[in-house]
Amino acid sequence: MKKRVSLLQQDETIRDMASQGCTRVEMAAATGSTPQSIGTYLKKNGIPLNPDRSRWRPRSSPSACERHHETVKAMAEAGATLDAIGTAVGTTKNRVREYLTRHRIQRPAWREPIPGRSPMARRTEGALNSAWRGGRSLDKDGYVLLWMPEHPEANRHGQVREHRIVMEKMIGRPLLPEEVVDHRNDIRDDNRPENLRLFATNGEHLSVTLTGRKSRESRGLPPSTRKKSGTGGRP
Repeated sequence: MKKRVSLLQQDETIRDMASQGCTRVEMAAATGSTPQSIGTYLKKNGIPLNPDRSRWRPRSSPSACERHHETVKAMAEAGATLDAIGTAVGTTKNRVREYLTRHRIQRPAWREPIPGRSPMARRTEGALNSAWRGGRSLDKDGYVLLWMPEHPEANRHGQVREHRIVMEKMIGRPLLPEEVVDHRNDIRDDNRPENLRLFATNGEHLSVTLTGRKSRESRGLPPSTRKKSGTGGRP
């Protein structure tokens, strides 16, 4: 059986082929290895491929995406999936992804790769997402969240607490960061306008709500159902 020669023993050959602009596939064929192993070896040993790429030749015919550029662009801007675009023009979703990136064509609500995750971990947001349920949800503190990614108070998920949006509509202006919206009946998902009141600062808010709590205790009433916020943020 023919003894396999390690890449380290063929270092000179690999470096020579890299300087000539050979591809990883060609190097793999010449060394009896795989393109993946060649790529790892080049990266590990800091061997650059010839940027000249003298052996590279442009495509003799346009790709499927290039032939159907208007279709690809229209479908992408309408929010179609990569698979759907690829099927429509006769190519793969990977080719479509490369084409969209190269021509800077973005689909609606396109999310960049999540730090620390695979570059494939991209997904659409809002109504384009398969898990869309109307944009309303509850956070762990019991507040109603609305999906409004363009709002200045939106969190990293593009959500804003509904009671602050209701108050902004009531007063006709955006709320200041230090302003606090309180629920009169202490039910955090009851965002009816008549159940909300605005405090200029959190200190003013606490002075009223704590006084009310002590008053309830002095009259022998059960404690408020108000939960202690675990987020450290403003109500």
